[in-house]
Amino acid sequence: MKIALCGSAPASSKNAPYGDSSWHIIGCSPGLYGVATRIYEWCETHLWEPGQPWFSPEYCQWLKALPGRNVKLWVGGQINDLPGSEVFPFDDALEKYDKQHWFCSSSLFWMMIRAIELIEIEA
Repeated sequence: MKIALCGSAPASSKNAPYGDSSWHIIGCSPGLYGVATRIYEWCETHLWEPGQPWFSPEYCQWLKALPGRNVKLWVGGQINDLPGSEVFPFDDALEKYDKQHWFCSSSLFWMMIRAIELIEIEA
């Protein structure tokens, strides 16, 4: 299984294999949503703060549309504004992968856990 974890670093965000459907692409960050042309999952696990500069109205609308486009949307908590989203299983993930909570400091950490889980499911 090929999985691409995509963030918003300008130097590399456009280099993901968006055109290759054999890759399972998991993205995050308001900085990537205008770049990612094809994704399977999106992690928006930050505090839900529409109206803040990092949560533009355009980004919020884009997030709302993801479940209707068959993109799994992971969020940090129950968000009524995002129907079809799923709360990321933080507690289960920490119990399994990081009991000491040394590494759980970024979206990429949660995305890596999701990738590991996908690989285990396929195995």
